[in-house]
Formats: sequence, structure tokens, C-alpha cells
Amino acid sequence: LQGLAMHKVKEWCATVGDDCVVRVWDLDSRACTHAAVLTDAHRQKVGGKAVCFRGMVDRPIGIQECPVCHYGTVDKEPTFHCDELAVGTLTGDVVIFKMGADGQLLECA
Repeated sequence: LQGLAMHKVKEWCATVGDDCVVRVWDLDSRACTHAAVLTDAHRQKVGGKAVCFRGMVDRPIGIQECPVCHYGTVDKEPTFHCDELAVGTLTGDVVIFKMGADGQLLECA
């Protein structure tokens, strides 16, 4: 285990480590509910070092619509439109996953 993060509101935590897998855990059921293999730009597995949930955002989304929750705006406003999970890899890259409503790891942002 290299990284652990607790969600600010939901009963989730996320872990990442040398096994190249990021996992989302449901704290109520004490079970891993979703997982994804971390890869680099060359599609080689890479270990993780740190993980962080990102939910409430205060940044301009622009006119592009979020592919997960279909939220889009040109205004800068604090919103809770969908969760994201940022994962720092052992190679120094940061991978950001969009998350579904029940914690599934979707496409990289």
C-alpha cells in the first residue's frame, strides 16, 4: 500500500500501490467495489504512489459537457457534478479517473 484517500462525504476510500491497481472500497460493506489497472503512456503497467478524491470543483468547466454526468457551464461556480479520483504514479504522472455514482472508475479525464 502506497496511497490511501478517504472521500469527504461518501463512505468510500481508495487505495493504490506497487501492484499497479487503484481500488475503491465501500466502507459500509468493507469490500473492494471497483478497481482499475494503472498504465503509462506506452500501456505498460505502472505502480501508484498517491491517491486523492476530488469532488467539489471550483473551476471553469467551459462549454464542453462532462461525459459522465453531462454537466457543462461557462460560469465558474462551485458544483458537485461528479467525483474524480487523482492517482500519482511511480513514474511521476497523474492519472485522473471520472467516477460514476456508485464509485465505478470510468474513463480518464
